[in-house]
Amino acid sequence: MSGLIAAGVPYIGSVVVAASSRHAGDQDLWIPVVGPYVDVGNRGGCPANSDCGTETVNKALLVIDGVIQSIGALEILS
Repeated sequence: MSGLIAAGVPYIGSVVVAASSRHAGDQDLWIPVVGPYVDVGNRGGCPANSDCGTETVNKALLVIDGVIQSIGALEILS
């Protein structure tokens, strides 16, 4: 049960973002477990003359989302 909760709750959040975001990479969040990692990979780097503070936070949240979903998936498998 804890694995379902650990994987399901962040995945629900990912689905909400995927459904409402205009960022093209966020469509990868429909994919459970690996979607957040693919999204981080598709976001690219920061342009030279811009503030990347919010993008850094977005990437960190995506990694946290992916890690929690991965832990939940491993709990389900075990």
